[in-house]
Amino acid sequence: MNTKGRILLIGRSDCLGEKGVQAGIWTAGVHGLAASTIVMNMTARDEGLNFEEIELSGTFIVRQAETILQKQNIDVVKVGRLSSEEQIEATARILEDSRLNCPVVISPAVFRSNDSQALGVRALAHWKRRLPHLATMIVATEREADALGGFHAEGREELPHVAETLATLGSESVLLSALLPGQARGVDIFLDASGQLHEREFPLIREGEYGLDTPNLSTALACQLALGCNLMQAAGLARDFVAEGQGWTSELPAFAEVQGG
Repeated sequence: MNTKGRILLIGRSDCLGEKGVQAGIWTAGVHGLAASTIVMNMTARDEGLNFEEIELSGTFIVRQAETILQKQNIDVVKVGRLSSEEQIEATARILEDSRLNCPVVISPAVFRSNDSQALGVRALAHWKRRLPHLATMIVATEREADALGGFHAEGREELPHVAETLATLGSESVLLSALLPGQARGVDIFLDASGQLHEREFPLIREGEYGLDTPNLSTALACQLALGCNLMQAAGLARDFVAEGQGWTSELPAFAEVQGG
């Protein structure tokens, strides 16, 4: 089968195939990319949000990476949920490998599907020390930004500041997705490497943060980078992809420069 490139997905395995690396493989395939995976955790859950998880060791995680990098050329990396300092350190070692000369998209994925927090205080601190400076882009929700260090907005006008503060962790750029209170809409705040801010509203078909669909958004964004798009183009096309998947058929507006940003 001819493909347009290869994405490396780092994250958890979901037995239902709806989230984690399985969902990423589907998104990659839709974009015409082959996918390789490094599994961090094996998870079992049901619709009642009962949840069990088996965490894989850092040694085995690095072994998976070594197998992939010996045989395959990677065009982009997408990092999803990690659950321990050991996993974070293993992921940092993988991203520091000189054979990975490609964009890296990191989604903090701090919360599990049952809303419990996947990373404790020490692990969150280690995440901030080891991963953001290795990212081409961090894709996060406002709630995740708050968990990463109290980057909280009291209103929409403060969201650009949250994106700027999140960027101080070390990533080249940031895409912050947030709900607009009292509206069936969300907004993406894009901060580029030069420090310029852009924003773009979009409809919410599903209620709450699940409507933001940040895991799928970050994977679709990574796929667009592998296909040759620049960061803003990738962010826009990724949101188009998510909106279309949620049943929105009207054309979304383009990113607009944040005045005073």
